[in-house]
Order: sequence, then C-alpha cells, then structure tokens
Amino acid sequence: MRPPLLIKNALRVATMDDAGTELSGADVLIKGRVILAVGKNLEAPDDAKVLDASGCVVIPGMVNTHHHLCQTLTRATPRPRTPSSSTGSSITTASGAT
Repeated sequence: MRPPLLIKNALRVATMDDAGTELSGADVLIKGRVILAVGKNLEAPDDAKVLDASGCVVIPGMVNTHHHLCQTLTRATPRPRTPSSSTGSSITTASGAT
C-alpha cells in the first residue's frame, strides 16, 4: 500500500459539502483511496509523503478531471466567427485570433 499523502497549504480547497465550503490555506490527508481529513495545519504521519500545494486549487475526490475540467474553463470563451460574406471583415476572439 502507498504511504499516506498530505497535500499542504492549498490556495483553496473545495470541500464539495452541502454548504459549498471552500477553505484557504488548507490541507488534505489521504491514505490509500480514502480522504482522512480536510482542514488547516494537519499533522503528517511519520511515513507520509508531503506535497506543497501553494498556489493550487484542490478538489478532493474529483474524478474524471481530464474531461470535465476543460469544459468548465471554456464555458465563457467567445466562439470565433467566420468572416462576413458581405464585408470580408472578421471578429477578433478574446485570445486575439481573427
């Protein structure tokens, strides 16, 4: 079995509880496939691997991020438009592409 993992100092931890709680500067302790604790200043077991998550957002238990995370990030991105057939002009997207 893998050693416990302590994710420390996350910029934000989204707990995904019913209240939508988000913790700043928080930690997540994981052993095997189980999240043992979420909170601030958690103690690492002697055999734990410690990962500094400063500047990172942690979403414990999130599954299939390779698919859904990208969709979340692009929901508000404007879609590029094709040139107008009558004017020949085009609209520039947020990224600067025409």
